[in-house]
Amino acid sequence: MQERAADKQSELDELRARRYQESKDREWRNKERAQAERQAAMQRELTEARAAQKNATIRQQADMARVEHEDFMRVLAVNRAKEHSDMTLVRPERAKFLSLFHIIIFITIVSSLLNDHLIDTGY
Repeated sequence: MQERAADKQSELDELRARRYQESKDREWRNKERAQAERQAAMQRELTEARAAQKNATIRQQADMARVEHEDFMRVLAVNRAKEHSDMTLVRPERAKFLSLFHIIIFITIVSSLLNDHLIDTGY
């Protein structure tokens, strides 16, 4: 009977030890799972922060490109306007030059014809 009681006590001790070990294993797994979840959350946040930073950089570069394009177009418009105004200033001067040039040509032709006529007529 004493042997039976000792066997029973031994079984109870073994059961308690198994339950204790299972409890410790469960705590360890919960602790490991919580740590893995925290680490995954940090990785997720880090990935999201990197993506946000990359998107911000792309937006900033796009804004800079847009501003540079607008500046270029503004300078181009100013240059074209200046070119146009220069051309309007040059045209009258060119017209005056061409008129003088045509007059000189006309006088040269008339003079040449007059000389030819004088030579032909003997005067």
